[in-house]
Amino acid sequence: MDFIDGHAYWQHPRFPHRPWDAGDWLIDQKAMSGYRDSATLFRLGAQRLAGKPYTVTEYNHPAPLDSQSECVPMIASFAAAQDWDGVWLYSYSHINDSWGKRHFTSYFDIHANPSKWGFVRAGAAIFRQGGVEQLSAERRVRLRAKPLDNEKMLKSYAKIEPYSIKPLDELEITTLAHLHLQHDRDMFAVLSESPNVSREDMLRRWYNAEFQRKILGTRAVRLNPNSQTKISWPVKENKGAYSVEGKGAWVYTGQANDFAKLSRGKIVVKQPAFAAVTVTALDGKPFAESKKILITACGRCENQDMQFSTDRRSVGRNWGTPPVRIEAVEGLITMPKGQWQCQVLGPDGKIKQSVPLTSGKFNIPSVELSPEYNTMWYMITRQ
Repeated sequence: MDFIDGHAYWQHPRFPHRPWDAGDWLIDQKAMSGYRDSATLFRLGAQRLAGKPYTVTEYNHPAPLDSQSECVPMIASFAAAQDWDGVWLYSYSHINDSWGKRHFTSYFDIHANPSKWGFVRAGAAIFRQGGVEQLSAERRVRLRAKPLDNEKMLKSYAKIEPYSIKPLDELEITTLAHLHLQHDRDMFAVLSESPNVSREDMLRRWYNAEFQRKILGTRAVRLNPNSQTKISWPVKENKGAYSVEGKGAWVYTGQANDFAKLSRGKIVVKQPAFAAVTVTALDGKPFAESKKILITACGRCENQDMQFSTDRRSVGRNWGTPPVRIEAVEGLITMPKGQWQCQVLGPDGKIKQSVPLTSGKFNIPSVELSPEYNTMWYMITRQ
């Protein structure tokens, strides 16, 4: 194959009675930030094959999840750290004759959903412009069912003839068939047949599966020793916070009261309880050199008059009306050293007003996020 591709959805809608019944569906109100051990990202990361480009051409956290604002920051930063080759959100729109629509009426459409579309510029800075670099080391994991099984197969083939293309192909097919019967499509479980494979390790190294005969388990290769990328993902009782810090991007999603500790005081959010916050250099430079930085922040996102079920797992066909509303974030973001000015942007991306910066410890400037500005975007430019 020319490349390897994966698809995943966090909390894909379920249809209890009839497939794709638009009035009868459920989405569990779970934030992926709080469910690390079942997160889609690790399964996607385990699907990569050494020597092949890797893309994810379908990904989403569906509406009306209260936590859907974590979607773009998490996939963009994890994909960048794992050195994937492309990411597509599914879908821009299922409607091709209503481009001016001002609210969303689908689980997946992003074109009128600010909790996802509003983070796309930040996601491009994170993934395409190097805001988050690949992690410093790669771990290659040999695909195998059980070590002894593979060794026995190799020895039996060796008795027939020296290693050649045909026996090795047969070995690979046999191994893949065995693994598929054991684990179906769960490639993370497949890699876990080898020692030292864990979710925690995938936050420190990027993973590749391979068929090399000489590799009996895993091997680590240091590829990018100067990488500044660091990922943290503490979780307790299904509440957690995901954070990534790179040379030109900071990403924080999940329980907002954990951000201050994880960021060593750089990101302080007072409300709401759940939020997604990104700080991204828009000129492809490290923060210390950047002249243009975008802060994007959002809590929940809903249409006006959406009619939720009692357990908030469905709105049926009652998606509500425009305008779309977001839960604005209140907090304080400490900027890199320098002389800065801050302007908030309106829904059209144009400058709305200037806001003052505060002077914090050691006279380092900080941006105060406030619901009074009615925005999710703060543009910071160096003077």
